[in-house]
Amino acid sequence: MSKATPNFYQDSKNEMATVSELTGYVSGLDASVKSFLSTSNLKKDVTLIKELNDLRTSDNNFSNHNALGVDYDLMIYASISGFISDSTKNHTYFRNAPTEVYASRAENLAWGYSDPLTGWYTEEKAIYDAHCSGVTGHYTNCMGDYEYVGLVLDQSTGTSAADFGREKILTSESGMQVSVEEFEAALNSYVASYESTMNTAKAAYEQTQADKSEVNAAQENATRSKKTYDAADAKVKKVKTVNQQLAKAYTAY
Repeated sequence: MSKATPNFYQDSKNEMATVSELTGYVSGLDASVKSFLSTSNLKKDVTLIKELNDLRTSDNNFSNHNALGVDYDLMIYASISGFISDSTKNHTYFRNAPTEVYASRAENLAWGYSDPLTGWYTEEKAIYDAHCSGVTGHYTNCMGDYEYVGLVLDQSTGTSAADFGREKILTSESGMQVSVEEFEAALNSYVASYESTMNTAKAAYEQTQADKSEVNAAQENATRSKKTYDAADAKVKKVKTVNQQLAKAYTAY
């Protein structure tokens, strides 16, 4: 996430420590945000954002919507919000986030979905279409007049967060905003760079293990040969001793 606003995460963390509703979550923040932003989760996030854009294009209630791009700051923001919501089951970070850091214009949260759009879109659209009373705000957020999104799913916990935004609020902010295709290309390039290194290291490790196995096999063979030699040598020495005793007995006889 190096393309986010410089120090955005650290500034967010520092400001959390000054807000009573948020300060208790600072200590566990690093590990949780790393979990949300793991490469396996980010690959799933790309799939979800593409799915959301397809739904925005095909929706019969809200037409002619632009495809949402990805805001790097909002990806971090959503990760922080998702972590805190695991405990509060509420929009605690969204409602209390310091104004000094980039804030989203709207937020969706979900827990226990492998695909949060099932709840945010499919289930709530059915309520919206039937003109029934019930929650439809997640659906209308998905279809809202926004330009960018930070959408994250921690597959290990089933917690999801989507934060929606338009242009940057503060002119001093310089976090990157890109299309989902550009985000995916950057992610794939990053993954390829470290996978190449990992594959090289893996090959070297496997060769070392193979060499070690050969050495161990040779040592075992040597040990077995030594035992066989020692046993044979002991028999030869015993035969010599018996022969010597036999010779003495013969002489005495």
